[in-house]
Amino acid sequence: MIKQNQRVMTRAHIIAEASRPCSLSEALKKAWYFERFRGILRNGYARFSFYKKDGTIRYAKGTLCGSLIPDEDVPDQSEKVADKKENCGIIVYYDINKKAWRSFRVNEFIGVSTAWEMRILDFRI
Repeated sequence: MIKQNQRVMTRAHIIAEASRPCSLSEALKKAWYFERFRGILRNGYARFSFYKKDGTIRYAKGTLCGSLIPDEDVPDQSEKVADKKENCGIIVYYDINKKAWRSFRVNEFIGVSTAWEMRILDFRI
């Protein structure tokens, strides 16, 4: 399991590489924002948007909170899953509307809207 600071630094480097010209300082701000975003998903759900591979915008309602995910869709906690290396360039979430697991690249993220926070971060500069 990757520690939080290491995950943030790795994600910042991915963002800086994908969003040229982007300073490491700006990339770190975005990476910490993703940590807060993951915390929101772990504790409830969020409405957010990102660019799909075809360039269209996808509006999603997602979560990582176990109590909001149906039992049949909860991932198996076997040894294989636990040892799987985390990819810091990808955000994985459970789509509440589609009832399926989805993912997107951090550099395709647009913004998030929750009851207590509204942010727009367009990474496609």
